[in-house]
Amino acid sequence: MKSNTEQLKFAQSFLGKGGSIFRKYCGLGNGTAYCDAFVTYCFHKCDNASLFCGGKKQTYCPTTIKILQKELAQVPPYLAMPCDIVLFDWDKNGVPNHIGFVRAKKSTSEIYTTEGNTNGGIVANKTRNVKNVQGIFRPHFKPTYKLGKLAVDGDCGYNPIAGL
Repeated sequence: MKSNTEQLKFAQSFLGKGGSIFRKYCGLGNGTAYCDAFVTYCFHKCDNASLFCGGKKQTYCPTTIKILQKELAQVPPYLAMPCDIVLFDWDKNGVPNHIGFVRAKKSTSEIYTTEGNTNGGIVANKTRNVKNVQGIFRPHFKPTYKLGKLAVDGDCGYNPIAGL
């Protein structure tokens, strides 16, 4: 398993590339939107498949968000961390249209992302307004340890405090 920063670095290794590898991996035809397949591919190839939709290959954002809402903690944009999963609803109709990874929060109104199937069909880094965010979900990545200290990235736990 890779940490969130390692997985984000892997995702960014595809910047400027098209979607054929992601479509093929998830069994999609040429020309099919592949943003969800890009996210799936990154989780699977980083040995983190179990952290995203139970390890299933996802290709449709409305199905993905339903699974994530059951499996993962949803976080507000101001708490977004690298490699959180972000879904967007451009039409404001409650149905997500697009998915990607958070790179960082820019401000209370904007986040930096890495997404597949954007900028004319390539993997690209974007700056997105949080008003278009339908949900941000935090996978339980393995913690990153350095010299006996826990780095900021990784699994934050989400375990309730006993007795509360």
